[in-house]
Amino acid sequence: MRKDSDKDYIVINCELSVTEDDIHVFANTSIRRLKLHNTTMTNLVAGTFKDINVETLTVHDQVTKIESDTFADIMDTLTTLKLININISRNWDLNFLKDLKISRLYLDQNGIYPEHFPELVFSNLSLGSLKHLSLKNCKIVDIMDNSFQGLEHLDTLDISYNNIPKIASWILRLKNLRKINMSNNKRLIYIGDNAFYSLTKLEEIDLSNTGINAILEHAFNGLEHSLHTLKLRHAQLQDGHFNTMKHLKRLKTLDLSYNKIVDMHNTSFIGFSSLQSLDVSGQRDIRDGHQVSLNFVDSAFRGLDRKLLILKIRDLMMTSLPLAALSSLQVLEELDASQNEFTEIYDDFFYKVNARVIYLRDMDISYIQPNAFMDLKLGSEVFLDNNDIKNMSFILETRKCQFLTLSLKNNSVDCSCDVVEIALTNRVRHLEGTCADGFFKGEPLRRVHKLPLAQTMCDISNLRNDTNCKYTGVSRASHFTIYKLYFHTLFFILAVVDFK
Repeated sequence: MRKDSDKDYIVINCELSVTEDDIHVFANTSIRRLKLHNTTMTNLVAGTFKDINVETLTVHDQVTKIESDTFADIMDTLTTLKLININISRNWDLNFLKDLKISRLYLDQNGIYPEHFPELVFSNLSLGSLKHLSLKNCKIVDIMDNSFQGLEHLDTLDISYNNIPKIASWILRLKNLRKINMSNNKRLIYIGDNAFYSLTKLEEIDLSNTGINAILEHAFNGLEHSLHTLKLRHAQLQDGHFNTMKHLKRLKTLDLSYNKIVDMHNTSFIGFSSLQSLDVSGQRDIRDGHQVSLNFVDSAFRGLDRKLLILKIRDLMMTSLPLAALSSLQVLEELDASQNEFTEIYDDFFYKVNARVIYLRDMDISYIQPNAFMDLKLGSEVFLDNNDIKNMSFILETRKCQFLTLSLKNNSVDCSCDVVEIALTNRVRHLEGTCADGFFKGEPLRRVHKLPLAQTMCDISNLRNDTNCKYTGVSRASHFTIYKLYFHTLFFILAVVDFK
């Protein structure tokens, strides 16, 4: 047993030989998380949790018998219950959940293949507070029409990593559903008409890592004014026409990465009225016996000119950027072209590219020409991690204030006196990476000028931090960091107030 104290609550992880007496040591204690993992407590009975306040309870990887009133003592404090791989019977008798006020329930890794999830499992349990249900990796091959009766208020459903072959009428009962994860159902090969018709509050669908190769014309009927995120990563789509999605008026994020779409048309995205983030990375298919990747026509992104903010075109075997197609994206903020076949960044490489944040990671880039970044905005953020860049002198020949952020992590940078000058004069506000040469190996690039050896080797007497860069814009990445910090702070304050 391990106890992790954290101010006014504790976290307890129990393994191996644990008895009820071990748990009762913490009587009259507020426990944030209690985990029973592979323990000898195989029977959870009335009184097991007497005089204990538990918020999140996990029972994981053990054959466990749970009596109907096992959780009665903690029903007023329990908010999350995780019963993972505990050999729940094929009858799915869940009476021990009756009247619990939990908001999140995880029943992952239960079931025996081929699991036919039965009717009315939750109908008499009065789980009025339940918002999130996970049936992940339960070997489910079929779900009955009334399986989720009693859960009409459910907000999120995760049925990923199962063997479900189709989206059937069982889903239409969940009229308040906002998010559904059906990823990694390999037998799921198509989406039929009106599959989600009554789910008018549905905001996010994840169909990644499925066998989907066809989406019927009216598949997303009913979601026109609700759906904002659609994930079809690692499916089997081949067609570059997306007519089935164009009527989704609020769709902001579309992930089509790692399908077999190798032809993009000049009308592919005409009609997408709100799309802000698009991922078409990793397209591959075999045509005429040869492996081919995505071909961008010059007007591939027509219709997204003044909408698209984020574009990901990773791993497409490109040797250069599709500049004609990219030039139409007038409000693009972030471009990720990592994992392609670029070996150098030459002059005009970014011609008419409007993005401020550029990702060029995980390639064999070894040479950068001095004027390569002339077309990018001042204050750009460029991430060149995991390449083979040795010489950084190109920075001294760029415009002052060109880079707000330049990341060269895991490159073979030779820390010459040019690097010392770049660091000392603060030519880059945020310089990331380390030296790889013999003298300064492992030293952060941004601090190399402070090393006595660098001051001895290089003439720095006339150098000073004189850039005085005042960046007029903050990148989307920076905005995200600020927002995340704000919300974390807000949640902390709310948690403290709630605790008191």
